[in-house]
Amino acid sequence: GNTDNISAGDNFEMIIGAGAFHLTQPNIAFQGTDKTNMRYNGFMKMSFGMGSSNISLHPTAYYSRQGTLQEINIGTYIRYQLKSESQFTGFERGIAVSLGTFYRVNDAFYPVLTFDYADYSVGVSYDMNLSSLSPYSQGRGGFEIYLRFRDLNGIFGQSGMHKTFL
Repeated sequence: GNTDNISAGDNFEMIIGAGAFHLTQPNIAFQGTDKTNMRYNGFMKMSFGMGSSNISLHPTAYYSRQGTLQEINIGTYIRYQLKSESQFTGFERGIAVSLGTFYRVNDAFYPVLTFDYADYSVGVSYDMNLSSLSPYSQGRGGFEIYLRFRDLNGIFGQSGMHKTFL
């Protein structure tokens, strides 16, 4: 179901994905041998509508491993649908705002604020260092601004209604 409309607010959706990179372990050395380790990624993202309200929860988890290095991110967004996207014509674009909190295991906590309009999102986040580097960074982290495009098929001329998921 489409979670971008109020009447479908009690829907549940889940996306699970996995990937592998550098399968041939290419040699990146100018001389000798320095092979790139394979990298494995996995993610899970869910969407829980809250009855017939404009609010939904979006828990996510991300895992990446390359050689001995790994990264695990877990957290959730609370999304408030300000304006629903039209279900049949696609002429009315959805507008939503999301607030999330995430934890990068053994490293940082980071809140995220996102504004969505149609297939575009703009957001800000701020990493607060919790790792062994905290004494040096004094808990300060990095401020980030991002722009995200969803469902690029609409940009490249596909006609008809399309579904988006954030």
